[in-house]
Amino acid sequence: MGTIDVSGVINGSKFSRFHGLLLFWCAVLVFFDGIEIGIIGPIATPLIKEWSLSSVQVGELSSYTAIGMIIGGLLIGPFGDRSSRKNIVIVCTFIYSFFTLMGAFSHGLVDFSIYRFIAGIGIGGIVPNALGLISDFSPIKNRSFSLTIATSSIAVGAMVARFIAIFLIPAFGWRSLFIVGAFPLLLLPFLFKALPESPTILFKKQRFAQLSNILNRVVNEVTYTANDKYQIVNKAQSKVPFKALFQNKLGISTSLIWLCYMCSALVSNGLSAWLPNLMVRAGYPLTASLLFSVVLGLGALVGSLTGGQIAVRIGLRKVTAFSFLLGGVSLVLLSINYGSAAILFAICFITGWGTTGSQNLLLAYCSQFYPAEIRSTGSASAISFGKIGTFLGPLVIGVILTFSSSPITSYVTFAIISFIAALSLFGVRAAKENSVVNTIDKIAK
Repeated sequence: MGTIDVSGVINGSKFSRFHGLLLFWCAVLVFFDGIEIGIIGPIATPLIKEWSLSSVQVGELSSYTAIGMIIGGLLIGPFGDRSSRKNIVIVCTFIYSFFTLMGAFSHGLVDFSIYRFIAGIGIGGIVPNALGLISDFSPIKNRSFSLTIATSSIAVGAMVARFIAIFLIPAFGWRSLFIVGAFPLLLLPFLFKALPESPTILFKKQRFAQLSNILNRVVNEVTYTANDKYQIVNKAQSKVPFKALFQNKLGISTSLIWLCYMCSALVSNGLSAWLPNLMVRAGYPLTASLLFSVVLGLGALVGSLTGGQIAVRIGLRKVTAFSFLLGGVSLVLLSINYGSAAILFAICFITGWGTTGSQNLLLAYCSQFYPAEIRSTGSASAISFGKIGTFLGPLVIGVILTFSSSPITSYVTFAIISFIAALSLFGVRAAKENSVVNTIDKIAK
């Protein structure tokens, strides 16, 4: 047997049980990023009453988690490109789960904020590496859809957190949500066995026995051995992964992706953290207000899945950009008083489609935009830069509500930011000209 192109074998493989199980486990892990997003909104009103918090202080709760995610994404995420995606995912899952559990035993704002910050570090390292594993192993024909399925689990997690909050908070209090969020601790033994190591990492470390075993699981028609000669076609363009994000004319596109992700995260997390409280201020009871958040999450889920299907025909970038435009329009409509809950529910659904749904599509696009050797670094940097928006979103509404109880200003502000996200992503079109992406296109063909 001649030299084996590892990337070519994986790209040309058929979707199998191996791919399905990998997608399942990675989607489960990313699901808890959605739980993280969905937890704060339902507990905002109870915390204001229990700890006598101001609107700005409630906004800060999500922001502390965002700071942790930035640190986790920038400092821990890139290690997946250099050492081990699998080990990084497992360690970060423990960090996130344990300190989420600790949040249930908080006595006040200070210790609660510390736990949320450390949990954020864990989740910041999980997402880019879990998505990196999917990109590493997905057949080229299924890659966009697989990534969309995984990122859509964020919307599912947020929706589930809001839905169970309707029942758990009245019966057991807000702390029960954090016990549910710690569930991944029980999954750790299964992750050790279920998650494979990145083929790029195995190739770099010359662990050809493991590499051949994984390829045999990916492709059943051919038998590979440790004695075969392997190669990775799209080798890294730089020994410094982060620097590679700005080489080969990637700089402008990387910057635009970062800007888009920041705007998206600002809107998505701002709404997630404050929508129930905004609805309470509008006169709806807490249970009904939480239901609006569930509808928002349902719209995000449908938008993610539908967008992934449409992307197969017209491209993930275009679908995501137009979804951001839809989100901006729906936010403007959300600021209007219709006097009908049914109309408001419908607009909330569309808003979820165009905000969090668009963010999930953007994450899928970013995860396949970069070549394998800098894939986790590219995703982690975009997510981490986006966490500036995650940090600002809840604070922006908190500050606005300090001066005005009307939600109109918040909705219109977020609509403008959604339009900026759309324009930024349209500008990434120039990235097709760079040699790195052309290399991936050639392999795909």
